[in-house]
Amino acid sequence: MKKWLWGIVIIAMLVGIPSLYERIAVEDENRNYEVAIPYDEIEEMVTFGQQVYPKEEVYRQLHQAGVHSVGIEPMTISDLESEDLGIISEVSQAELISDYPLISTHIENDVGMYFKVFDEDHYGIQLLVEAFNNEYELQNERLKAEGRPIERDLSVNRFTVGDDTIYFFPYAYSKSKPIGYDIEIVEELIDAGFSIVPRLSNNYPYIEEENYYIYEQLAQMRELGAEHLLFTGTEVPGTGDVEIIRAFAENIDDLGYNIVTVEFNPQAGMQTLLATGDFDVIRLLSVDYLEKNNFEEQHGEMEKFVRGVKERNIRMFYINLLGDDQRYHSLSEGIQGIEGAVTFIEKLHERVPDQFKAGSAQPFSELVPSTLVKIISLVGVVAFITLFMQTALPSLTKLVTAGMALLVLLQLVTGSSIVLQGVALITSIVGAMFAVLAIKDVRDWKDLILQYVKAVAIAFVAIWFIVLLLYGTEYLVKIAQFRGVKVLAALPMLIGALLLFRDKLKWFFSLTVRYWHVAIMVVLGAVLLFYVGRTGNEGVALPLEMQFRQMLENILYVRPRTTEFLIGFPFFFLGLYLMKEKKAFAPIFLLLGFIAFSSMISTFTHLHTPFLISGLRTIYSIVFGAGIGLVLIAVYKVVENRLYPWVKARWSE
Repeated sequence: MKKWLWGIVIIAMLVGIPSLYERIAVEDENRNYEVAIPYDEIEEMVTFGQQVYPKEEVYRQLHQAGVHSVGIEPMTISDLESEDLGIISEVSQAELISDYPLISTHIENDVGMYFKVFDEDHYGIQLLVEAFNNEYELQNERLKAEGRPIERDLSVNRFTVGDDTIYFFPYAYSKSKPIGYDIEIVEELIDAGFSIVPRLSNNYPYIEEENYYIYEQLAQMRELGAEHLLFTGTEVPGTGDVEIIRAFAENIDDLGYNIVTVEFNPQAGMQTLLATGDFDVIRLLSVDYLEKNNFEEQHGEMEKFVRGVKERNIRMFYINLLGDDQRYHSLSEGIQGIEGAVTFIEKLHERVPDQFKAGSAQPFSELVPSTLVKIISLVGVVAFITLFMQTALPSLTKLVTAGMALLVLLQLVTGSSIVLQGVALITSIVGAMFAVLAIKDVRDWKDLILQYVKAVAIAFVAIWFIVLLLYGTEYLVKIAQFRGVKVLAALPMLIGALLLFRDKLKWFFSLTVRYWHVAIMVVLGAVLLFYVGRTGNEGVALPLEMQFRQMLENILYVRPRTTEFLIGFPFFFLGLYLMKEKKAFAPIFLLLGFIAFSSMISTFTHLHTPFLISGLRTIYSIVFGAGIGLVLIAVYKVVENRLYPWVKARWSE
């Protein structure tokens, strides 16, 4: 029976080889990465440094340094009022009447907003009027449909008094409300060699309407070469109403934009948006130019950038040239900011491996999962879990196999991604436990090496099936992802320990509990919690650990996981040696193998990481772990043959 089951597993793995090859090819062909910066921060630099670096020179230097695109946000009334532009200035009714006693014929009784306009030819005035009138018309259409239209005209009213031009807005309009993109600036940036990345906030009350003013502007920028659409804040436009998000998605889908998702900043409504339209996705990572902070923090941002390029399939980087609390106050600060930013961006590019090229970020080619491969992989998973049960708990084999078969059937019938991810999670947990529990008697060094290789091979079977089950572009660009990293970190150790020491459980629970027993349990519990807490991107590193990790990365291209090559695999290797020596306490060291194999499988559940990168990282862990295991064996021999007899002799005196 076991031979038949292993035959099914091997056939299922062989069938998946073309899919795995396709994934590697898709990851390998996309080598371009794009650096973008925000336009408003360029403005800040130019404002304070323009006596030495005019805007055109700043553009030239940034483009030459490797900036490919510029993120641009819509203008607001506040922008038009700002000191930089000074195109309009709000005035009250009282001020108008005081300045122009004969103006009463133009004054409206209703609440509204009056603005003096100093430059009617500025593009922003046209945007402001069009945005206001468009929203008024859309609101009136809604009210007409409800049978209660607005009885009088509430569009923008323009009049002149003396030499002054006044615009009256018949109702209140937020000064932070977006009114549209400054196409003059857009064209200026394009002429300087940059691409444009429009940014949108969730601050558009009629975003679901296809004739809303913002779509005409997005279409205009699309014609000028803009490809990617990036959202500001923590929400996509329309968040709060699923139907509005869907309407918005359909509107921008027609324009042909790629959607940019922000790493470590999940935006509400994004999943609905992506599920509605047929979008290509570009992943973006924010990197901070911390010019006023120390070098180590700056260095950390650079390394974050490099890891994003080579290890996380991120193809767009948004360089924040100023922090939230950073502003320039003098010419010297402006000059330093420009020169520092240019140097920082040049250094970023210098650190990227040669196989990657700066340029326009492109979406990954589509990975379409094969239904046949998925079905065969699911059958292989059932066979794999049956083999595990025959090894670990033979009495429950039929029950568990039947349960897994029903779960697989449920997934095939419903197509549920949640059920599919559940199967993948079970496979990962079983793989980590199976790798350790499959160990048999170790008689000599040949057996030791074979058992080590066998355990690694079993873990790779689980990895293979997880990669084939969770296959598709949505996993590659992290629209969907493996859930249960922390569960995978903890459960194999907890369940595996019970199975490994099941013969000792009755004895263990019959012991009289003493204070030192409690202390040991508390320490072990704290260690387990710390280990689980370190998993994932939010895990906390120990002091000096980051420097050690970076050193390994500089030497090896990618670093092996610390938990694997310094702890899990070395002590597992030592445990195999102690089994060879027939030591009763050998299983205690084998226990750490659960940590090693859980971490090893977890590496490949980060499906947005290139498969070959995960493979290289794991090979390092396996080889270095065995090497350090040999060192531990040598240390153990010294302790057993020299230190222990000496201590024992001194203790007996």
